[in-house]
Amino acid sequence: MYRLLAALSLCLATAAFADPIDVDDNSTNQTLRCEGNDVTVNGNSNNITLAGECPTVTINGNKNQIAIDAVGKLSVPGNNNQVSWARAIIKGKKPTISNPGSHNQIAQSRAGGAAARAAADATDAAQATTNAAAAAMEAAGVGGLGVVRSGSGSKSSGSSASSGSGSDSGETIGILQGNLKKTFDCGEGKDVNIQGGDNELTFTGECGTVNVAGGHNVVRLESAEAINVMGTGNTVTYRSGSPSANIVGKNSSVKKEK
Repeated sequence: MYRLLAALSLCLATAAFADPIDVDDNSTNQTLRCEGNDVTVNGNSNNITLAGECPTVTINGNKNQIAIDAVGKLSVPGNNNQVSWARAIIKGKKPTISNPGSHNQIAQSRAGGAAARAAADATDAAQATTNAAAAAMEAAGVGGLGVVRSGSGSKSSGSSASSGSGSDSGETIGILQGNLKKTFDCGEGKDVNIQGGDNELTFTGECGTVNVAGGHNVVRLESAEAINVMGTGNTVTYRSGSPSANIVGKNSSVKKEK
């Protein structure tokens, strides 16, 4: 009995400290690990993959495509969403599913679970490579590129994980996802860390250090103090100033606009 109570207390403690994940972005591609955390999707037109065990997933937004590895409770108050789940958290028991929204498609897809896990593993591997390159550049004396923590969903309890569509921490603009076309304001000296690929990004204002670790990005800067390019096939241009440039990635370039 004592062991049972101890195990129950541990489960309750874990649940009490669970850090829910809130996705408030629109039109993003994100791969997230639930790791026992609840997920709420408030944004619209996202393509989201959720790996691992997600106790509760709530989709308030509209026109999202969401693939879930394992779920306990699924609720879709939003409209026109396409949701697939691979398995229930409790083996042999289907998840609790409620669909108060309109025109949602909810279906089980066992293959989707394997795809979710593979996507999460690929994301982790890409970030590990980026962090290793960042450490190497810092060791070589190229400053300004900090190691970026894994994860692309914004967490409600103040996590340092960057938002999929680009999070502005006050000093650094971090971009993890790909296929984004957006304009950001560096203000007066914000640093920029780009880990995603195939983005078309414009930065106004006076950027500090701009680090491009992802591949095949087109980056337009108004001005910057320093530009470090580690990814492959990136094109970086700036309008004014004379930033220092360090190019490690193949087929990447840094040029001043004519």
